[in-house]
Amino acid sequence: MARFFAAILLFISCVPLFGQGPATAGTSTPGIVPTTPRGVKVVQNGSYPELRVDGEPYFVHGATFEYYRIPRDLWESSLDRYAELGINTIVLSIPWNWHEPREAEFDFDGHTNPRRDLRGLLRRVAEKGFKLVARPGPTIGRTDGSAWRLGGYPEWLLARPE
Repeated sequence: MARFFAAILLFISCVPLFGQGPATAGTSTPGIVPTTPRGVKVVQNGSYPELRVDGEPYFVHGATFEYYRIPRDLWESSLDRYAELGINTIVLSIPWNWHEPREAEFDFDGHTNPRRDLRGLLRRVAEKGFKLVARPGPTIGRTDGSAWRLGGYPEWLLARPE
């Protein structure tokens, strides 16, 4: 399981999702680049919490995108439809058993199945301007396994008594 999480973290850290660096417009002092606040933060606005993304108030209009159930050639049109509906945040559950079908053999680029192309999907999500909530396994959906085989745990794991 640790290898899966390490692979996911390494993989996601290599995909730029929130822009291309600090803002440079309006710089009046040579050599000094103003920086835009980056990341996600919850602040108090009066007596209410407010979510801010990159320094701006942000209201999440999110939708789950179950890429492993959708043919890859429909991803583009599905994401476009989400945008038309006002969705600004994509929620991805990333099943462990989907991306590590055999122990220590990972597929994040679709070489064993086109619907495993997580790299391509993340690129599309970023290009379309969505924010992302990534939910890597080991379990996805209901933990009783009824929503996904073994709840997301890989079958090869059953052979290990520990």
